[in-house]
Amino acid sequence: MNYSLKKTYFPGLTGLRFIAAFVVLISHLEEMKKLFGYDNWRDVPGVRYMGATAVNFFFVLSGFLITYLLLQEKSTTGTVSLMDFYSKRMTRIWPLYYFLLLLGLVIIPQISWMDIPHVSTEVSARNVFFFLTIFPNAVFALYGFTPYLVQTWSIGVEEQFYAVWPLLFLRTSKPIRNISIFFVVYLFIYVIASIALPKLPPGNLNSAIMVFKLTRIDSMAVGGLGAWLVFSNKQRILALLLHPLVQIVTGIAILLLMVSAIAFPLSHSVFSVLFLVWILNVALKPESALTKLLEGNVFNYLGKISYGIYMYHFLVIGFVLHLLRGSFLINPLGIVENLVLYVLTTALVILVSALSYHAFELKVMRWQPRVAAGLRKIKAKLSFQKARQLA
Repeated sequence: MNYSLKKTYFPGLTGLRFIAAFVVLISHLEEMKKLFGYDNWRDVPGVRYMGATAVNFFFVLSGFLITYLLLQEKSTTGTVSLMDFYSKRMTRIWPLYYFLLLLGLVIIPQISWMDIPHVSTEVSARNVFFFLTIFPNAVFALYGFTPYLVQTWSIGVEEQFYAVWPLLFLRTSKPIRNISIFFVVYLFIYVIASIALPKLPPGNLNSAIMVFKLTRIDSMAVGGLGAWLVFSNKQRILALLLHPLVQIVTGIAILLLMVSAIAFPLSHSVFSVLFLVWILNVALKPESALTKLLEGNVFNYLGKISYGIYMYHFLVIGFVLHLLRGSFLINPLGIVENLVLYVLTTALVILVSALSYHAFELKVMRWQPRVAAGLRKIKAKLSFQKARQLA
């Protein structure tokens, strides 16, 4: 069977984005309930780590899709257009990201009604610097919880991945070699850093290692290796990974690891491999009931607005909790209270995300050709100035 067929679209993966975003919402809703002093399931092992696990799934999915597109472009044109690549990422990620920063750093701190109990709203200039660049994960790694902006750490991880990954496809006829070398070197450094971190005193090196450990590029590289398997049509390996028994075993393994919450080195890398199996089983089995469900109108649409769901959900959770606090929500929370809280939060975040997608995000994405042209002009100007200096 030809698993590749030079695809440009994989069914079901957009729907999977929504599932992952919704799992993050559940995890953070329980976390916020705990901060607000309500009964919660935050410390239940399966719930405690489900948000981080879902974000790890996002990374694998991003690595798979981005790598496949780069492999396809490399095969078709013989090269990779960095300006097109970066302009697409910039017009998709930055507008909503910086809008959320405006809300979280400037507007929301002025609204005392939205304060989270026992959580400081003060943001240092150092944190602002990290947020404004592509290192919001440094804020999370070094300083912990930032009200309504903690989810942005993963955006920084994605941006760092996007900055580096297409460079591995330049000036080589075998990108998989660069990907594999990068993956092995990254894991080696990660293991050394993990061993060294507990033995280091507080300081710049200690901080740098903490930030490095939160890059998660290995998870994206796993997705990239999966993309290469599909693009290169490695039938024997894919046939094994797509076997129903393998899918069942990996599904059970994911659930057991989440519920048991066993901590071990490179656990996110293990999760990444397990997630890749499920991504491949959805993407390459359009006839399966799961893929058809995820490709349906509801999940497909929710997947399209999932970036907004992921970015806005903390604000919406805080708004709903404050709205219902002290009136409808009184400890102990019963089934009805939790049901109303979840339904109202989910409905509101979908509404906000849908409005943002159609009124804001789609319009900005249409600027991509202009942004790409602008980047080319800047590159040409810099190249000209460099040539004059060398002349």
